[in-house]
Amino acid sequence: MRLHHRLRGHLENRFASLNHEHTGYRWWALGALMIGTFMAVLDATIVNVALAKIMTTFGVDVEKVEWVATAYMLAFALLLPTSSWIADRLGHKRTYMLALLVFTAGSALCGLAWNEDALIASRVIQAIGAGCIMPVAMTIVAEIFPPEQRGQALGIWGIAGAASATTGPTIGGYLVDYIGWRSVFYVNVPVGIVGTALVLVVLREIPARRAGRFDLTGFLTMSVGLSGLLLALAQGQSKGWDSAYVRTCEGLAVVGLAVFVSWELRQREPLVDLSLFRSAGFSIVNLIAFIFGVGMFGSTFLLPIFLQNMLGYPALLAGLTLLPAGLVMGVVAPVAGRLSDRIGAKPLVLLGLALMSFSMYLNSHINLQTSRETIYGWLVLRGIGMGLMFSPMTSLALGLVPRLKAGQASGLVNVIRQIGGSFGIAIFGTLLTRRQLFHAVRYSETVTARNLSAAALLHQLQTRFASLGDTAAMASQKGLAVLSMLVHREAAAAGFSDCFLVAAWICALGIIPGFFLPLRVKRR
Repeated sequence: MRLHHRLRGHLENRFASLNHEHTGYRWWALGALMIGTFMAVLDATIVNVALAKIMTTFGVDVEKVEWVATAYMLAFALLLPTSSWIADRLGHKRTYMLALLVFTAGSALCGLAWNEDALIASRVIQAIGAGCIMPVAMTIVAEIFPPEQRGQALGIWGIAGAASATTGPTIGGYLVDYIGWRSVFYVNVPVGIVGTALVLVVLREIPARRAGRFDLTGFLTMSVGLSGLLLALAQGQSKGWDSAYVRTCEGLAVVGLAVFVSWELRQREPLVDLSLFRSAGFSIVNLIAFIFGVGMFGSTFLLPIFLQNMLGYPALLAGLTLLPAGLVMGVVAPVAGRLSDRIGAKPLVLLGLALMSFSMYLNSHINLQTSRETIYGWLVLRGIGMGLMFSPMTSLALGLVPRLKAGQASGLVNVIRQIGGSFGIAIFGTLLTRRQLFHAVRYSETVTARNLSAAALLHQLQTRFASLGDTAAMASQKGLAVLSMLVHREAAAAGFSDCFLVAAWICALGIIPGFFLPLRVKRR
């Protein structure tokens, strides 16, 4: 115990000599903050390769398992606007440490989940912590680095996200295949403990600002509005778009969001400072962030399920398939951060959107015969596009608002992107079900006795089963069953293809407002 106190005291004295303006302190603090960021992004990526096994364990379908991802992202988005108030109230360092501890506890609970509802509830607890980790870390980086280094620092900070996006699916795949899907949550526990200890020793508290009254009405109306809208989108297919349940959710969404906007505009200390949207550039950045979230998160949710359920990849191989995109993003992100300081963010954002859209268009050609090498190429393009966009968009958003509102600005950009991601998962989960049903009906109509190819395949199947000793009636029945299965597999693959095509169009739409972004902004 004495050794522990002496060691901690030595480290604290060592870092105390580095004040906030000291270059060494800035980079040590940045390194400590990257651990928490790594965890928060890791959990959003590592779980995707576990979804197929979770579906099998709990016996649920895509519409149910999507809530493992959607609940996390929605709760994450709802907590983001409050992070600035909490940080001003408790201090940025204390808030960041508390968020790490909550996230770590939520991870442990996810690993202990006994059914899908317990898992979803535990994911919400995780998201409560993650919702404060990223915006508070971003605010601290913006505070401790001067304007001329901010783009570079945010680019390096983005490496943590890129690294987790890179290694998350691979680590997750290995853990799922060799230990079990619960281990993808347990892995956060030791990392969280180390990250909390490092922040305790290295990070210095930012001078406190006055925290006003918490806008409880704004928080509740925003929660009701966004939750109602997301539930309507997610449950419309299963419960019926004209059902009382969906109509009630739609009503709650309209009323909740209308009251939220009206209330926030009349508050001196709002939960979300809507006055920031008076800046046309800032509004455009958030519109692009929303479009980016819908297209990117929605398509990323679907791909691991396709690889495992349709192509039969084990979880580890599915994770390795996603690896090149993350590696490329990790290389591009810091370079893009430095470039944005020199040439401006606009050309990088436009190029990134174009590459992402083209990558998803290529993904729409995916089928049951697509090779892994082909998928690698598609995802590398997407990784380049994401790397080009992330840091420049963040730097641009922070440059368009006063420095004292950097926390609100960073929180808003993340909120909008996460809300877009939540809607993307819900929309694509519903779209996948509808398009698979559409193709199944269409393909079934073509598989008739008049279809010579189908008749020949059915004859081959019946002959094969008869050669194995089945009676003519049994061979005919089995042949029809196999043919039906093949038709439904092709229909399912076509449904995935349609979703990727929609994602491509969504990202392409983001290019239009991108032309109206300012090329450069004055440093504040």
